[in-house]
Amino acid sequence: MHKYIYLLSIGTIFLLSGDKNVDAKNSNPIQKLLTTKKCINCFLFKANLFKANLSGANLSGANLMEANLNGANLSGANLSEASLIDTKLYRANLTKANLTKANLDKANLIRGCLSSIKQFN
Repeated sequence: MHKYIYLLSIGTIFLLSGDKNVDAKNSNPIQKLLTTKKCINCFLFKANLFKANLSGANLSGANLMEANLNGANLSGANLSEASLIDTKLYRANLTKANLTKANLDKANLIRGCLSSIKQFN
């Protein structure tokens, strides 16, 4: 009986301690984006990416509704088919960003750098 309780205790400790790096697919999408600069079709609703360096990031199809991207560097980023509804992009750098079919309804683009962006329809 004591061996059973001992093994049960060790099993419980093992399950509770678990390796945090084992299940990368369930990790925080914001952290994934910041480290890999790739977050295709991600759910980033209301994400705080204030002044984030996302230069060259692939955010195609991402849901960035109501996200805070004020001051973010999105130069050369792929935002095609992304949902940027009511997104804060004040002073964001969107130079050479791909905004093809992106939804920018109610997005705040005041003082943003929009030179050489790919056409969005």
